[in-house]
Amino acid sequence: MVEVYKNVLSQQAIDDLLSYLEQQDDETDARPDFVSKHPDWIDPTQQQATWPQHHLQEFFDSVLKDYIVDQINFVKSDIRYPLHADTALGNHDDLELYKGILIPLKFVPPYGTPFFNNHWFGRGAKFTRQPVDWYGYELKDRHGGTTYIKNLKELRQQIDNDVQEVQKDFVVDQEFIDLVDYLISTRDGPRRNQIISDYKDLTNTTTEPFPDDIRSQYFDHVPLEDCQGLKFGEYVEWNLGDVIVWDRSHIHATGPNSVGKHWIFILTYRRKR
Repeated sequence: MVEVYKNVLSQQAIDDLLSYLEQQDDETDARPDFVSKHPDWIDPTQQQATWPQHHLQEFFDSVLKDYIVDQINFVKSDIRYPLHADTALGNHDDLELYKGILIPLKFVPPYGTPFFNNHWFGRGAKFTRQPVDWYGYELKDRHGGTTYIKNLKELRQQIDNDVQEVQKDFVVDQEFIDLVDYLISTRDGPRRNQIISDYKDLTNTTTEPFPDDIRSQYFDHVPLEDCQGLKFGEYVEWNLGDVIVWDRSHIHATGPNSVGKHWIFILTYRRKR
């Protein structure tokens, strides 16, 4: 069940949270199509928040019961995310999955998030039946557009061995090389989400064909093949000031028209009862 709490944040609160996201500092992870920050709920060294957490504390305390904040994600991105579930990335024997909380900060309306009537209780996962290029990336080229690179590591080797060929499509200066190295490093780290192509462990699956008109309207970036076996739940529109809350096991995806999204995404646990 997805719950929408209306008019939780004032415009001043939204402005304060946006300002924190936009401020470049040591916590900023900046990529061409993705900028994020991941502060602690409360800095353990200072026993206080280092971001405008006070705008959310009262809401969390009133709506969530015995919650423990797992992750805080401030995000600015144009990426259209596939089907996924924001479940645990590690083992916490004394904890159970609780709620995911999404807070829109800035976006081009209309926009929203599609949810499915299916749940996943394994480690954090993306669901697709398509081949995945783990080192794939779309880079701005020298022609004013973008070029999809299937394997950044192969591109990096080509820069060393045949830079003139790479320069046909890209301006290969130190900034470009540093960017390629950085993007490779982000993919060399632990894989945060596993890729699931067999949906047998999802709940509530079906053999009925997935309605393509719904897919085309709400998440046309997701191949129809990836939707087969799932049941559509609801499309939740974003509104400034609202807070959207759901179970972390809930399958969802990015909606349409995703350019210019700024939002906060917070994941929680609670202790096992």
